[in-house]
Amino acid sequence: MQSTKLPSLYDWQEPACKWLLDYPHAGLWLTMGAGKTPITLEAISRLNLDSALILCTKAIKETWAEQFLVWTKFKREDIFICYKMSDVIPATAKVIIANYDLIRSTVKKP
Repeated sequence: MQSTKLPSLYDWQEPACKWLLDYPHAGLWLTMGAGKTPITLEAISRLNLDSALILCTKAIKETWAEQFLVWTKFKREDIFICYKMSDVIPATAKVIIANYDLIRSTVKKP
């Protein structure tokens, strides 16, 4: 069951969250362990977005889906994880999570 009280960021993560709020169509490039996932999800919550596209490594797609449930008001049925290019994204999906390699495989080489 999803908690009604959402977690909060550490003080040192707030500047990165503020940066995302100021530049919402941007990428967040921080070192491993800095809290990119919670910072991004907190920004999504504060912006009150009704949809999101997450590109991440294949290994953490499920982690992103789980963390959406912790940090935002999205429900499990709102989240769609792409596993292969032939996946059909449901019209009801509000959050789409795909990995870099899956997207890169669609790029035509010269």
